[in-house]
Amino acid sequence: MKNFLFLLLLAGVLILVACKAQKAATEVNPEDSKFAPLDVRLHDIWVLTTINGKELDRTKPRPRLELYPSEGRITGSGGCNELFGQMDGMGKEITFRNVGTTKMFCRDLMELENNFLTLLQQAQTYRIKDLKLYLSEGKKEILIFQKVD
Repeated sequence: MKNFLFLLLLAGVLILVACKAQKAATEVNPEDSKFAPLDVRLHDIWVLTTINGKELDRTKPRPRLELYPSEGRITGSGGCNELFGQMDGMGKEITFRNVGTTKMFCRDLMELENNFLTLLQQAQTYRIKDLKLYLSEGKKEILIFQKVD
């Protein structure tokens, strides 16, 4: 009888351990997603050339991003203010979140900077082609950057 109870208890423990291991293998922890595999070519410095289909004046300050996909972070400039934040993604999906900036006022640059920061956080997918980074929301390309490093 003791052997039977011992075997029953052992079987129960093994089942619980197996179920927990299977559950852990299928769950994705949001904190882990910031280190999800993104294209290593993203790790670079990118300067904004086009916003919502409109080419930017290259003689004026333009937003710039430095992406660190393996660390899940971004730095750069909105054109006036320095920026920082987080990035994550999987495959061709990308998300920029918790983007913050310094709080300087630059009369002629604030509209562009605010528009850029809004669109950056709306980006859902990316592609890299001919040293350009294309960020899209749905099927619409919203931001195009040129590699500068």
